Amino acid sequence: DIKHNLDPTYTAEQVAKLDLEVKYSRGIDGTEFIPGTVGLNNLKNTAYLNVIIQAITCVSDLRDYFLLPANYQNCKSLLVQRFGELLRKMWNPS
Repeated sequence: DIKHNLDPTYTAEQVAKLDLEVKYSRGIDGTEFIPGTVGLNNLKNTAYLNVIIQAITCVSDLRDYFLLPANYQNCKSLLVQRFGELLRKMWNPS
């Protein structure tokens, strides 16, 4: 469903299981991947920033916080909102 891919949502139960279960997904080209280990497009000299984003998204406490938008729904910072969107898309299994 395209809506889920554009704005994936997770339950607290799903987030709690991320470190307990490894779930493989299949990309559009048929290759298998583990959600959260997807690459980011490098736009000119953004490789260093991409590495930092990848590292941050693997910190369990930060990942779990940003996978549930209710945790930061009252925050007005667009940076926080967009980072949450990016993280949810990176961890999307579909």
